[in-house]
Amino acid sequence: NTKIHQHLTHKFNIDRPLGGVLDDRARDDEFATIGGVGKVELLARLTEAINKSEAVIAGLTEEDILNEWPVQAFFHDGMFILTHVTEHLSYHTGQIIFWVKALKNKNLNLYAGVDLGATT
Repeated sequence: NTKIHQHLTHKFNIDRPLGGVLDDRARDDEFATIGGVGKVELLARLTEAINKSEAVIAGLTEEDILNEWPVQAFFHDGMFILTHVTEHLSYHTGQIIFWVKALKNKNLNLYAGVDLGATT
């Protein structure tokens, strides 16, 4: 459900206000899904959402970034929206990593082969 939520958050927070896409989000349904789709389809959906958001972001003007846009019950400028979506994706990714590590007792090797003590 978290991946579905991440996918739709990108669509809702970037594509709709900044890209002019129609708002068809049913937020509560994102958390009520039982069963759902497999990880391959979820990854494809999230990848598609990120690719679409990147295209919207690439086309933004300074005015788009400074203007205020309706998002849920609030109005935020484009910079706030972009920062929020970045933070939101990071937050939920951290949740997923935590639960995978906790439930599977598994090192995900996110930095395998990288000397994190090295300086450049």
